[in-house]
Amino acid sequence: MYYDALMLREGNLTKAEKEMIVVATSSANNCMYCIVAHGALLRIYSKNALLGDQVKFLLNQVKLVIS
Repeated sequence: MYYDALMLREGNLTKAEKEMIVVATSSANNCMYCIVAHGALLRIYSKNALLGDQVKFLLNQVKLVIS
Protein backbone atom coordinates (compact mmCIF):
# COMPACT_ATOMS: atom_id res chain seq x y z
CA MET A 1 0.00 0.00 0.00
CA TYR A 2 2.77 2.48 0.91
CA TYR A 3 4.65 1.67 -2.29
CA ASP A 4 1.56 2.38 -4.40
CA ALA A 5 0.94 5.65 -2.55
CA LEU A 6 4.50 6.72 -3.30
CA MET A 7 4.73 5.54 -6.90
CA LEU A 8 1.25 6.58 -8.06
CA ARG A 9 1.36 10.02 -6.49
CA GLU A 10 1.42 12.92 -8.94
CA GLY A 11 4.51 15.08 -8.91
CA ASN A 12 7.61 16.14 -10.79
CA LEU A 13 9.59 12.92 -10.29
CA THR A 14 9.51 10.10 -12.82
CA LYS A 15 8.98 6.51 -11.71
CA ALA A 16 12.68 5.89 -12.38
CA GLU A 17 13.69 8.80 -10.15
CA LYS A 18 11.40 7.56 -7.38
CA GLU A 19 12.88 4.05 -7.66
CA MET A 20 16.38 5.53 -7.50
CA ILE A 21 15.47 7.11 -4.15
CA VAL A 22 14.07 3.80 -2.92
CA VAL A 23 17.24 1.95 -3.99
CA ALA A 24 19.38 4.51 -2.17
CA THR A 25 17.21 4.23 0.95
CA SER A 26 17.29 0.44 0.79
CA SER A 27 21.06 0.55 0.50
CA ALA A 28 21.32 2.86 3.51
CA ASN A 29 19.14 0.39 5.43
CA ASN A 30 21.25 -2.58 4.24
CA CYS A 31 18.15 -4.39 2.99
CA MET A 32 19.44 -6.67 0.24
CA TYR A 33 15.96 -7.90 -0.69
CA CYS A 34 14.77 -4.31 -1.25
CA ILE A 35 17.93 -3.35 -3.14
CA VAL A 36 17.47 -6.25 -5.55
CA ALA A 37 13.72 -5.76 -6.01
CA HIS A 38 13.82 -2.00 -6.46
CA GLY A 39 17.04 -2.17 -8.45
CA ALA A 40 15.20 -4.38 -10.94
CA LEU A 41 12.35 -1.89 -11.17
CA LEU A 42 14.82 0.95 -11.57
CA ARG A 43 16.44 -0.86 -14.50
CA ILE A 44 13.02 -1.32 -16.11
CA TYR A 45 11.76 2.23 -15.57
CA SER A 46 15.03 3.89 -16.54
CA LYS A 47 15.74 1.50 -19.44
CA ASN A 48 19.31 1.37 -18.13
CA ALA A 49 20.60 -2.08 -17.22
CA LEU A 50 23.35 -0.75 -14.94
CA LEU A 51 21.70 2.13 -13.10
CA GLY A 52 20.49 0.17 -10.06
CA ASP A 53 23.94 -1.26 -9.46
CA GLN A 54 25.58 2.13 -10.03
CA VAL A 55 23.39 3.76 -7.38
CA LYS A 56 24.27 1.02 -4.87
CA PHE A 57 27.98 1.23 -5.72
CA LEU A 58 28.13 5.03 -5.48
CA LEU A 59 26.33 5.00 -2.14
CA ASN A 60 28.89 2.53 -0.79
CA GLN A 61 31.69 4.82 -1.99
CA VAL A 62 30.12 7.79 -0.21
CA LYS A 63 29.84 5.75 3.01
CA LEU A 64 33.55 4.93 2.82
CA VAL A 65 34.51 8.59 2.40
CA ILE A 66 32.30 9.71 5.28
CA SER A 67 33.47 6.96 7.66
